[in-house]
Amino acid sequence: MSFHLSIEEKGEDVFITIKAHPNSSKKEVKLSDFDIDVYVHEPTDKGKANKAIIKLLSKTLDLPSSSISIVKGIKSQTKIILLKGIKTSLIFEKLG
Repeated sequence: MSFHLSIEEKGEDVFITIKAHPNSSKKEVKLSDFDIDVYVHEPTDKGKANKAIIKLLSKTLDLPSSSISIVKGIKSQTKIILLKGIKTSLIFEKLG
């Protein structure tokens, strides 16, 4: 099931909606017309996939891990992520 690309900027903070793909054979952040897909090798148990998602977003967007948090969807495939100190235009640049 697909969802509409959701990026909302509030001051210095940006909220993005991602679709998580744990237990994946690849490790990447992929931007399409309607999704931001995050693929990680780690399984969902004990929050391993969530930690891997934050680490991968940190590396991809060149943000410290402390500036990234999951605000909704800890146990869901669809997650809302808070990114502090980055502008929407830079996100598209880094993911594009």
